[in-house]
Amino acid sequence: GAYSYKWFANDTNGNLGVSNTMTYSVSKATGQVSLLLNGQANNVSIVYETQTNASASTTYGSITLYRNGTDITSENNQNVTLGVSYYNYTALSSGDQNHSTASAIYFLSVSQASTTTSVLVNPPGPITYGTNSNFSCLNSAGLSTILYVNGTNKDSEKNINVLRAAGTYLVNCTSSDNQNYTGNSQQVSYIINKASSLIYLY
Repeated sequence: GAYSYKWFANDTNGNLGVSNTMTYSVSKATGQVSLLLNGQANNVSIVYETQTNASASTTYGSITLYRNGTDITSENNQNVTLGVSYYNYTALSSGDQNHSTASAIYFLSVSQASTTTSVLVNPPGPITYGTNSNFSCLNSAGLSTILYVNGTNKDSEKNINVLRAAGTYLVNCTSSDNQNYTGNSQQVSYIINKASSLIYLY
């Protein structure tokens, strides 16, 4: 704050001397703030599904925590799961009468998680012509999949019993990315052997 003062002095003859009014100011001391992302005072990169803990504190005054400009003080030191994106975390200390405001900023990067796509065949190959075969797809994160047989889209045959001709089939399941997960594919070879011919003797 700002303060004013005067000097008063008496000499040996009893005369009083008074100085002009002067002022001086006392500046606030530097404030203090702490911001940790998953326990680190640093920028952090994680993969989707990994939880995030943002912890903010101050020695002087009150603390406000922001994520991308939105007040999330209610989440202070709480575990949360965030979607794939890039986040700005800012901790702001209000300071007090003797300490200035202070802030800290760190960034959180959340990247896509990988998944596994599987081809499911029933019954297991090789089989003999005359037996139905059933091809289907499964993705570990529930991503949408497309079934290809010998490079042709056969999604309409997914999980359906089909009587197929003898031959070797390349069965492929491909999944598509979404915001939080990456898709991939798997391909297997499925063999259907020719059936034995029947010979009749008369």
